[in-house]
Amino acid sequence: MMKLKGFTLAEVLITLAIIGVVAAITLPNLATNIQKASIGPTLAKAVNTLENVNKTILTDNTARQLEQVCTTDYVACIQDYLAGSEITTEQSYKASFLDATSAFSATGFVTNDGVAYYQSAAPSTTALATAPTDYYGRYYTIYIDVDGPGKGLNAVGKDTFLFYVDLNGTIIPY
Repeated sequence: MMKLKGFTLAEVLITLAIIGVVAAITLPNLATNIQKASIGPTLAKAVNTLENVNKTILTDNTARQLEQVCTTDYVACIQDYLAGSEITTEQSYKASFLDATSAFSATGFVTNDGVAYYQSAAPSTTALATAPTDYYGRYYTIYIDVDGPGKGLNAVGKDTFLFYVDLNGTIIPY
């Protein structure tokens, strides 16, 4: 009589259990890595969009400096130039993903691609001391939240990034 070769039920179940454990360990790390990999390109696109908006504002208004057009609220000024932007309510952010206690609030808007732009203060009246001489004078402070409000941690340095915008429209990373 010929003996059939194959796997027993116990062997198959043990193999499936091992595959399940490996998948349970691997999938959360994979999801985190995918999210981190998308932050860089999204941020680069948002900064590029912001620089183009600044150039358009200056050109459309035949202005030499942004303060001639955007007198007090820079975010409201650029909102008209970004398609599909929608005003959001005040959003709370952690000042740092390492410091869970300090926070700040800001108002702004979200564009169709899910990027949020926030400004927490009026333009500064002093020159940006740490900037190279290529940058001009006073500046606006703007936060770019690459995954929009209410998603994830919303912490500066993790998914929200601080930029200065000088009066010539140049974007300066913090």
